[in-house]
Amino acid sequence: MHRLFEILNAFITDDVMVIADIGDSLFGAVDLKMHQRTGFLIPAYYTSMGFAVLASISAQLGRPNRRPLVLVGDGAFQITGMELSTSSRFGLNPIVIVLNNHGYGMERQLHEGSFNDIGEWHYKSPAGGFRHREWFCCPHRGRIECGAQGRSGEHRKFYYH
Repeated sequence: MHRLFEILNAFITDDVMVIADIGDSLFGAVDLKMHQRTGFLIPAYYTSMGFAVLASISAQLGRPNRRPLVLVGDGAFQITGMELSTSSRFGLNPIVIVLNNHGYGMERQLHEGSFNDIGEWHYKSPAGGFRHREWFCCPHRGRIECGAQGRSGEHRKFYYH
């Protein structure tokens, strides 16, 4: 995950708004280097799982000149990820990165149990299901560069897991 956040640091500019969900997304985002005008939104700790995808809609509607960079875990994404269809309907272009640790990873640190396991989704499918050709997916960690480098100026939607 360290490599991912190094790449994201190179991608973040003044016109990006970082929105991190709870857990690994939040802890990883704390080490990102924010520019003078870069926005940074986070929820209250563990009281709003699923915050990031929803917040990206409001944030970009409120500040259309800023592009949301959404950092969300697979557990939180399974709660609110389908709201990307709302983003698509309004012509928004969030960059969504799903950090997949196959369950509620931070909860495992507190109390181990099968209740922390979640069903495995095919994370590239939600983007394809919206019938908008401007979505693309980088399904492997080693391919994050395909979205972060060379596409930052485009207004295409981006979805990574």
